[in-house]
Amino acid sequence: MRTSSTNVPAAIPGGAFGFRDQLQDSMALAVARPDLSRAHLLRATARQFGEGDVQHWWHPFSGRGVRTHFSDDRVWLPYAVSHYIKLGGDVEVLDEALPFLEGSALGPEQDDAYYEPAQSMQQATFFEHCARALDLSLETGTYRLPLMGSGDWNDGMKRVGNKGKGENERAIRWCEHTTQLKATVEPYVLAADIYAEPPHIRRGGWTWYTGAAGWYYRAGMEWILGLQVRADKLVFNPCIPKEWGSYSIFYQHENTRYEITVENLNGVEHGIVTIELDSECQLNGNSITLQG
Repeated sequence: MRTSSTNVPAAIPGGAFGFRDQLQDSMALAVARPDLSRAHLLRATARQFGEGDVQHWWHPFSGRGVRTHFSDDRVWLPYAVSHYIKLGGDVEVLDEALPFLEGSALGPEQDDAYYEPAQSMQQATFFEHCARALDLSLETGTYRLPLMGSGDWNDGMKRVGNKGKGENERAIRWCEHTTQLKATVEPYVLAADIYAEPPHIRRGGWTWYTGAAGWYYRAGMEWILGLQVRADKLVFNPCIPKEWGSYSIFYQHENTRYEITVENLNGVEHGIVTIELDSECQLNGNSITLQG
């Protein structure tokens, strides 16, 4: 078993799978390509250590990657699979048997370690993998609030909780300064960074990254156009500018192609009055039953 660790070289992350990054990307595929979403859920689950933590990123083929104290990585696993099941109804995925990784645990003062872990002989169901991830995330601090850990998506705060504590005397001063943001980036995309040093203080950076693309796709499709798949149901819940008179969506479900037209005759922003399927009025609220 190879578990020797080294300092992480600066260039190593290039070309690697990111645990949380690609899980959120796979969520955007859960409607159009549930097969790809499912495959990546299983791929990511197999990068979990028996203790419940995961590789923050890893290289395909070799499996070498970094073990960290990042707390958000592991919670993405149950979050992503719950989204996948909600859309497709594939509860059987929770019974899939998957292995764990095993390797050297991090010391108290060790932020991360880069090495090639071994595959454990131990296997557990997907559900158990998710349960271990959540069990490891239940620790609370002095004020009985969940501890932030390190990482936690916002890299600018990655060391707030890396020593097992979540409180910081700078919290009030840090407050959420975000109210005075001066983003000089595109107003229609998300920024990964908000800079804190002159001359770019309070300005945004790192736009158009893949995480933003996935979230924007989902926001547009599910919550603006309102096309939401819920197992065997197609739910319509648009929230659009009242100036939009109509729009169309083409959705392929197995062997059935749905040509959907939403007509906003009254110039409203949300709400469904009637649904017609093949010229017949439906009585199921704002949903129809999908056909294979």
